[in-house]
Amino acid sequence: MTEKTDNAELLFPYLNEVMILAQLVTNTFERLVPEGMTMAQFGVLNHLCRLGISQAPTEIARVMQVRKSTMTSTLGTLLRAGYIVIGPNQKDGRAKIVSVTAKGREARATAIDRLKPELMAISALLPEGMLASSMQQLRRLRKLMDERRDALV
Repeated sequence: MTEKTDNAELLFPYLNEVMILAQLVTNTFERLVPEGMTMAQFGVLNHLCRLGISQAPTEIARVMQVRKSTMTSTLGTLLRAGYIVIGPNQKDGRAKIVSVTAKGREARATAIDRLKPELMAISALLPEGMLASSMQQLRRLRKLMDERRDALV
């Protein structure tokens, strides 16, 4: 077998570990974040805050890889909580644009602050340098998969 074949055979078990980690992170996260916030809701807030942007609902749905109807529901919950505002898109008057409010940025910051003690506890159990050495490879895999995202539709 070639190295590329070996990599292909290792990819599913590798991604399976990532999926298990994602489930563990989601469960931990939803227990610690502000009352009632889901990982999906935090994901939208985090996406917009991290990039410092406002974005169309359809683009957020594409990035989060969910149906438009699912994103509409998530955005509705965030809107009712006062975490976002949805207004007209200046570039296309027929479209909408989603922006995070100060309350939304505060909710994101609170969620991250509530996670810090758990993150510190886990970090203390990891070997020195493990995160730094694996971050580059994980980011590279994420970018490759992100580039292929639309090819799967």
